[in-house]
Amino acid sequence: MKYLKGFFLLVIINLAYAGELDENNGPSEYYHQKLHAAEEAYLVRYERVNYTPSVSNGIYHSKDKLEISAVIELVFKGQKAKNEKIQFYRIYDSDASKNLPAKGQRFIVFFDKFNGKSSINPQDPASVWVHSKKIIKFLSEHK
Repeated sequence: MKYLKGFFLLVIINLAYAGELDENNGPSEYYHQKLHAAEEAYLVRYERVNYTPSVSNGIYHSKDKLEISAVIELVFKGQKAKNEKIQFYRIYDSDASKNLPAKGQRFIVFFDKFNGKSSINPQDPASVWVHSKKIIKFLSEHK
């Protein structure tokens, strides 16, 4: 009987985490899961990046913020069109000034439901990926 209780406990834990993205399954499986979980996915080229460093007034400490304007180069999933301009922002807990993206850099961005609307989650590292030929090829084949 105690083995049966242990078995059911393991089943319940596994069910609780079923369907979550897991990069431990290997990169291609993670890309596949992320593409299907996202509402929209695009390859974009950054046109403008505005950096606002964090500010502290003793009590409140803001976070580093990047405001980004980009042009869609490739549509993997979604309603936006190639050459359409998008704007979004990213928030960082650490000093983002050391690794600021440059104008012309390309990234893959994923839109999810965030605050009730479809947008890029500003704090989720999995929402913006540096592009690579391998990832682009994989996502193009698995639309």
